[in-house]
Amino acid sequence: MEITRNNILETQTKQDKWFDDIILGLRTDELLKNTGLLDKEKEKMYNALIKNDYLQIAKYAQNQLHKDLTKLIIYSFLIETLKREANTKKIAFDYSSKGVLVWAVINDDDEKTEDALILSEAKINYELADKFDYHISTTIVEDSDNISIPNQYKIIE
Repeated sequence: MEITRNNILETQTKQDKWFDDIILGLRTDELLKNTGLLDKEKEKMYNALIKNDYLQIAKYAQNQLHKDLTKLIIYSFLIETLKREANTKKIAFDYSSKGVLVWAVINDDDEKTEDALILSEAKINYELADKFDYHISTTIVEDSDNISIPNQYKIIE
């Protein structure tokens, strides 16, 4: 990329906006904290930052990464299954420290949906698992198997 005055100004403008947004967010959180309206998790994080409690900060960051990866994997999996026209009767999710668990109930002998689920899992694992050591694992049961979805799973309607 050629370095020009416009490129430098554009980069500076983006950087200035980013810092302005961060500062605005911090000032908003400060006001919420001072008035007792800041959510408890965020308040714990700020208290750890203020105290330089690096272990607590790392724990908070790890928990946030876990939440964000779980959302990303579930969303990506659902989008991928829609693209592949998977026709599940029921689909439910659970998560662990190492990834997302999927429980899918399909019609008997529905090979197309079974393939779509398997390939969706494979694609998500290919794209995300190695980067974050966080995986998706799918259990597929047919309607006639008469196996209930385990209680810890959350069914997506």
